[in-house]
Amino acid sequence: MAQKQSGVVIIGGGIMGGDIATIFAAGNWRVHVMSPSAKTRDALPARLRIGLEKLGAAAANAALSEHHKQQIRQLATHFPRLWNDPATPPRERKRIARLLIEDVTLTKTDQVNLHVRFRGGQTTTLTIPKPLNSWQQRQTPADTIALIDQLLDKHTDTEIAAKLNQSGHHSGMNQPFNRTIIIKLRRSHNLPSHHERLRARGMLTHEEIAKQLDAHPRTIHAWRHAGLLTAHKANDRNTQLYEPPEPDDPRLTTRRGWRLSQREPTPSTPGGAM
Repeated sequence: MAQKQSGVVIIGGGIMGGDIATIFAAGNWRVHVMSPSAKTRDALPARLRIGLEKLGAAAANAALSEHHKQQIRQLATHFPRLWNDPATPPRERKRIARLLIEDVTLTKTDQVNLHVRFRGGQTTTLTIPKPLNSWQQRQTPADTIALIDQLLDKHTDTEIAAKLNQSGHHSGMNQPFNRTIIIKLRRSHNLPSHHERLRARGMLTHEEIAKQLDAHPRTIHAWRHAGLLTAHKANDRNTQLYEPPEPDDPRLTTRRGWRLSQREPTPSTPGGAM
């Protein structure tokens, strides 16, 4: 069985890199020189031929001098610079990986584990998060959903969309918010609407408060505009929900001869009725 040829990657094709490549080539190593300069890469074959001729056949079995060993150690400082150099094309990075890495074993649970074995025998393990599925990448961030939930206590869907856009938030599709997106998000996350939250706090519809006060619906409108009743906008259709009035409030009467302007307005309850 033929012996497997050893390989080496030389980072940088300058004078030092060319000399080191010549030594390894003379020792029958498979040499790959990485350099972002196309001019340097084109000149390397001729430089290696000249170097091998000068070195002679005896260099194949000669031990590396301390100077050459020091030059090889310095290559480690060149590797990150070459790898991160914008001028290094992707194909060169792939060649580096193929020359340095023997194999990679991947296991996936709640995260991804990469067990890397290098050609020299060293091993290392890298742990990275699992990549998101396409639908997960389009999800609206959790902190934005939490903010929507908070805003629904006091605002309608359109008002929430405007506030999110003003504060620089974007949907999972990186689009500005609108009423339709807010409705879809609160439904998919089972968030009660602003109308439902007001009802849960005891707010009454126009018909319910008219029946409770035994008053005509137009009278309810008049009392609201006069400040005798407190109402809250419940949705984008401008539906109003009313805070329950105090029992037996003497101002809320339909008797004649008592002007609305003479009746003291009712202060609004912070956050609505409880």
